[in-house]
Amino acid sequence: RTMGVISRRLFPVCETMCVCCPAFRASSRQPVKRYKKLLTEIFPKFPDDRPNDRKIMKLCEYASKNSFRIPKIAKYLEERCYKELRSGNTKVVAI
Repeated sequence: RTMGVISRRLFPVCETMCVCCPAFRASSRQPVKRYKKLLTEIFPKFPDDRPNDRKIMKLCEYASKNSFRIPKIAKYLEERCYKELRSGNTKVVAI
């Protein structure tokens, strides 16, 4: 049975309305991985700004201490750089 145009963000896959269901939890209560937070803070909010050097150093320190996260970090950076290059934001992508 399909749910039509109603998003799964509103109704969970199980199609029941349970109060304790994690699908109804506020997004601020969802844990965020530290490396994901650092990655989003690296890139500037406005295209004319420069990347945040301090956050880049924090990410490097984090990656050196948690080497098992390096493949995920590299994959995210590759996808983000590709996206920025496609949209023409060459200031953000510096080698």
